[in-house]
Amino acid sequence: MDQLRRLFSVKGKVEASRLKLFQAAYSWCHDRALAEDMMQDTLTKALASKSSLKEPKYLDTWLFRILINTWHDFLRKQKDMVELDEFCITSTADVVGDYQRGEIVTRVRKAVSELPIPLREVISLADLSGFKYQQIANILDIPVGTVMSRLFRARKKMEQLLYDFNTEVSNVTELRKIK
Repeated sequence: MDQLRRLFSVKGKVEASRLKLFQAAYSWCHDRALAEDMMQDTLTKALASKSSLKEPKYLDTWLFRILINTWHDFLRKQKDMVELDEFCITSTADVVGDYQRGEIVTRVRKAVSELPIPLREVISLADLSGFKYQQIANILDIPVGTVMSRLFRARKKMEQLLYDFNTEVSNVTELRKIK
């Protein structure tokens, strides 16, 4: 009975991790279909090797470690990444607000996509998935100091990219109303 309860508990936690896995995968590859595939591969591998999870409290770290390995396997097989089409606005309730949010999301996604892969991985695990430095170090199999320095560099680069983009936008001449 204890094993059955533990199995359902772990299964429920794995289900809860699906969205976080997808979000991290998407932030790395910027392709919904590929992110779905990576998430499914991760969950399939996790279920196939569930006996290797010794401590259920480390389930998220374990799953993200599998996801990062899946991502690195994909990178080894692919040379060019396919970029996702521009962000689509689906709601018409607040067109101006939706447009502005869409522009912000598009700018941030573009900036993230311009980061080198090691920086992209760290910033998405920290800022999108909410992992702590030690958890990120375990997932990526790197020292905590490396996580900290990559995160610092990624945030500085994001700041620079977003500032440069904002400067470009503000330099565009405004249309004037002619009577």
